[in-house]
Formats: sequence, structure tokens, C-alpha cells
Amino acid sequence: MWRSQGLNLKRASHISDSIASHIQEMYSQTEPKMQSLVQWGLDSYEFLQNAPPGFFPRLGVIGFAGIVGLLLARGSKIKKLVYPPGFMGLAASLYYPQQAIVFVQVSGEKLYDWGLRGYIVVEDLWKENFQKPGNVKNSSGNK
Repeated sequence: MWRSQGLNLKRASHISDSIASHIQEMYSQTEPKMQSLVQWGLDSYEFLQNAPPGFFPRLGVIGFAGIVGLLLARGSKIKKLVYPPGFMGLAASLYYPQQAIVFVQVSGEKLYDWGLRGYIVVEDLWKENFQKPGNVKNSSGNK
């Protein structure tokens, strides 16, 4: 009886050690991310305490544009995903035109790159799945 309890204690000790090491590993991975998040929050708080003149009215107009977009997007789920950010982006571009130009240029390049990658994937899938063996010519020139 005492012997089986000793084995159970060893097993429980081994399990608790592995759980503790797993928790320590997760903590060591999470701690830097949380510290950077806290620093970002402190920086944002400091910025909002010393905001440049006219920042809050601009922020209000941009937020209101998002709400208007949400109200105009009745019915379709796609409209609900597209209209609010689109209206907010339009309002933000009125107040921050230089940043909007840079954003559009970078976004356009990324969209073009994603589209090209998608085209290549679809083309490869098309060739693999829909190309008939009889349509390809042999090296001798016969079908």
C-alpha cells in the first residue's frame, strides 16, 4: 500500500514539474509582448494628454464617418465590412492627405502582389486538375 502511494506521488510530482515548466515557458514568451503592450498604452495615454490642437474634432469626424457607413450598410454583410472602413478612410484622407497617399501606395503594391500570387496558384491548380492528357503534344508531334 505504501509503495503504490509512493509511485503515485512520484507521478504527481513529475506531472506538476512538467506543468510548471510549461507555464514558465509560456510566461517567458508572453512577458515581452505584454510589456510592449503596456508601453504602447502608456505612450498613447501621454499622446492623448498632450494632443495637438484639432486632434479630437478630427477624430470625432472620422469616427462619425464610420458610424454613417455602418448605418448605410444595411442588409449586406459585405457592405457592413466595406462601408465603415471606407468612409473612415475617406474622412481620414481629408485630414491627413500625405499619410493617405503613402497608405494607398503601399496597400496597392500589396494588393497587386497578393493578386499575382493568387493568379499563379489558380493557374497551377488549373493545369494540374483540368488539363486533359490528350491535349498535350508528345515530343514526336503526335497527339
